[in-house]
Amino acid sequence: MFYPFLFHNVYKHDLCLVHFRYEPDFKKPFSSKNKSPWITVNGKDVEDSQIVIEYFGKKMGKDLDDHLSEDQRATSRSMRIMVEEHFYWCMVLERWIYDDAKDAARIFPPSLFPGILPKSKYRFFLKKFLKPNLKKQTHGQGLGRHDKETVLKFGR
Repeated sequence: MFYPFLFHNVYKHDLCLVHFRYEPDFKKPFSSKNKSPWITVNGKDVEDSQIVIEYFGKKMGKDLDDHLSEDQRATSRSMRIMVEEHFYWCMVLERWIYDDAKDAARIFPPSLFPGILPKSKYRFFLKKFLKPNLKKQTHGQGLGRHDKETVLKFGR
């Protein structure tokens, strides 16, 4: 599991609830499907936040939502999807595009990627390679087609 991402805290919380011990691995930030967050259990990669949650539910024989009514489960699922598929992209645009990756360089310092990129080239890499890739992804997702004011309104 790769620490610096938003969903790490969700996993940490859920894994504590099911009394599952884990160890973060900083050497490989992305899975074979280029996804993060993700986990490896006994050599098997489990990728995507929802699949990870379902995997632990089955493996541990626990349903973290078993106390919820059917309506509450639907609301819970809707909130998760909204955060993962909508709010996340608002955050990407704010952090990487509108802020010119300044905040991102602080949140994801070069020390998270030792040996991958020299510190002197790190900011250049963020701005010239990662930022355009993320901009293209937000455009494909849809939110990147809106102006900044509209996106920030969506993210409130």
